This record gives sequence, C-alpha cells and structure tokens, in this order.
Amino acid sequence: MLKRFLSFYKPHKLLFGIDIAVTLLSSALAILIPSMVRTLLQELIPDRDVKAIVVYCVLMIFIYLAKMVFEFIRMKMGEGAYPWCSHGV
Repeated sequence: MLKRFLSFYKPHKLLFGIDIAVTLLSSALAILIPSMVRTLLQELIPDRDVKAIVVYCVLMIFIYLAKMVFEFIRMKMGEGAYPWCSHGV
C-alpha cells in the first residue's frame, strides 16, 4: 500500500520533499511562538527588561513572517503540482 502511495509522488519527488520540509518548518515555528509568549509574560515583563522584550517581539514578528512565507510557498507549489486534485473545478 505504501509503494502504491509513493508511486503517485514519484514524478514529483522534489516538490513532495519541499512540501514536507516547509510544512515541518512551519509547524516548528508555530510551536515556538507560545513558548516565547510564556517567557515574555512570566519572566521578561515582570522583570521590566525592556531590551529583551523588544528583542522577543522582533523575533516573534520575524517568525510570523517566516511562517507566512512558508505557507505561501506550500500553497503556491501545490496549486498545479497534483493534477488529480480538482481545485474549484
């Protein structure tokens, strides 16, 4: 069954690999945000460490932007890659 599944993706190995990598990176970044917010709320704000608060906020903005780029790549690459899927047809 796995061989049959992989045979569908054989012509699209590179695309499939990029799709998996982008999905994993996006998921990892999504998991990172709540832990950063927890650190921000429990340690940095009570300690009034303004420099660290600014650094964390800038990092979270960059993480959100990277996550948006990864999602865009995943959606755009998948649009015409799988002809057996109908997109709004």
